[in-house]
Amino acid sequence: ALVTGATGELGRTIARTLAACGADLALHYRRADQAAAALEGELRAAGRRALAVQADVGDHASVRRMHARVRGDLGDPDIL
Repeated sequence: ALVTGATGELGRTIARTLAACGADLALHYRRADQAAAALEGELRAAGRRALAVQADVGDHASVRRMHARVRGDLGDPDIL
C-alpha cells in the first residue's frame, strides 16, 4: 500500500490500520523526515515491510522517483 501524507494524523492512522490488516507500506512524506522514519520503524517492529519515501506530489519528476523506489523495494502498490 502507498499512503500519501503518512506523517499527518490521518495518514498515520491509515498506515497503522493497513499494517494491522497485513499490508506492507510505502509511507510518503514531503518534509517530516523524522516522523516518517519513526513510523517506518514502528511498522517494521510490528513485523511489516515499510519504506518511508520523500516526494513532492506537485512535481512529476519527484513522483516518478518515488514510484521507482517503492516499486524497487516493495513492488507495485496494490492499495493507494
